Amino acid sequence: MSVRTWISAWWERRCAEREKNEQFKLDDFIAQMLQVRRLGPMSKTMGLMPGIRELAGKMDLGEAEKQMDRMEAIYNSMAVEEREYPEILNGSRRRRIADGAGVRTIEVNQFMRQFFMSRDMMHHVGGMGVGGKIDLMRKFMDRGRRD
Repeated sequence: MSVRTWISAWWERRCAEREKNEQFKLDDFIAQMLQVRRLGPMSKTMGLMPGIRELAGKMDLGEAEKQMDRMEAIYNSMAVEEREYPEILNGSRRRRIADGAGVRTIEVNQFMRQFFMSRDMMHHVGGMGVGGKIDLMRKFMDRGRRD
C-alpha cells in the first residue's frame, strides 16, 4: 500500500468517525479545503465531478481560489485555543485575526459562518446517499448566498 493510499484511507476513517460522533472541527474544515487544493486548479477539479459540473459553471472559480488563500490565512492567524473552540471568537479576537491575516473583519465573519454551515451540513449528511448529499450541498450553497 502506498503512502498516499494509506493517508487517504486514514482520512476517510477519521472523517467517518468524526461524522458519527458529530465532531466536525475547524481543523477538519481547513484540511478538506487543502485536500481540494491539492487536486489542482478549481476549474479542472470541479469539471470532473458529476453533479457538480453545473454548479461550477455558476461560480467564479478564480475568485474561489483567492478566497481559499484568504481562508487559509485566517485559519493560520488563529490561536490553537480558537481553532479548537471557535465559539469563543468575540469581536476583538476576530479583529486580531483579521489584522494577522491581512483581511477585513467581515471576511473572518464569513469564514466562520462557512465553517458553522459546513459543520451543520456534516451533522445532517450522516446516512445519506451521494444524490442526497449533492442536493443538500446545493441547498446550503443557496442559503449561503442569501445570508
